Order: sequence, then structure tokens, then C-alpha cells
Amino acid sequence: MGGPGAGMIFHMITTLKNNRALLKKKRAFKNNVLYLKHEREGIRSIPISDKQLQKIQAELLEEQKERARKRWLLLALSACLTAGLFYLISEYLMDFWNWGQPM
Repeated sequence: MGGPGAGMIFHMITTLKNNRALLKKKRAFKNNVLYLKHEREGIRSIPISDKQLQKIQAELLEEQKERARKRWLLLALSACLTAGLFYLISEYLMDFWNWGQPM
């Protein structure tokens, strides 16, 4: 029954069958009545005036600016803390490790 390469051919046939089964599942989803109903309807939206839209845009821009300020503040604070930590390590811990050794 076997021979050289028989296991690889069996594996190839099994893989092709599994891939074909996956394609059938995908087609079954496309033919689903609920899927087709939602595809036709689309997303429902409420009409909005230009003033309300501009107000929402202004609020979003202000929120975005506030987030940017906080991000820059956090970056500056972490840079200062990192620099201070390097300074402390270089000044005090290096002297501590070299304590008692001739300079």
C-alpha cells in the first residue's frame, strides 16, 4: 500500500479536503439571510446639523490637544527622571564601588 512518499501524498490530499471544507463554510455564511439583510440596510445614522458637527469636531480637537500635552509632559518627566537616575548612579554608586581602592 505504501511506498516512498505515500505519507506526503496522503497529507496533501487531507490538506486539500480540509481547505475545500473551509471554503464551503465561507460560502454558507455569505448566503445567510441575516447577513444579506444587514448588508442591504447599511449603518443607520441620525442626520446632524452643521453647527452640531462643528461642535463635536471642536471637542474632539480639544481632547486630542489635551492628550498630546499629557503625552509630552509624561515624556519630559520620564526624561528628567532617567537623567537624574543616571547622575545618581554615576556619582554615588560608582564612588561606593570604588571605595577603599587607590585612585
